[in-house]
Amino acid sequence: MTKKMKQPNADNDFDTLREEIDKLVENTEMKMNELIDDYNTKYEEDYDAPQVSTCDLSSLFSQLSDFCEDHI
Repeated sequence: MTKKMKQPNADNDFDTLREEIDKLVENTEMKMNELIDDYNTKYEEDYDAPQVSTCDLSSLFSQLSDFCEDHI
């Protein structure tokens, strides 16, 4: 009895790729915000320490998500 080899399924693999990229972008945005917020909180009383702004960060990740949707 011979075993059948599983054939690659490009459609399934492509869907998996897109889902994993979406998760990665989302998780990275959350983690970056958390890291920056933690840093800013730690140094909020130290006026010599630079503060890091996250005001445009969300829009940049939105652009990245849109790019991935359009090109991946």
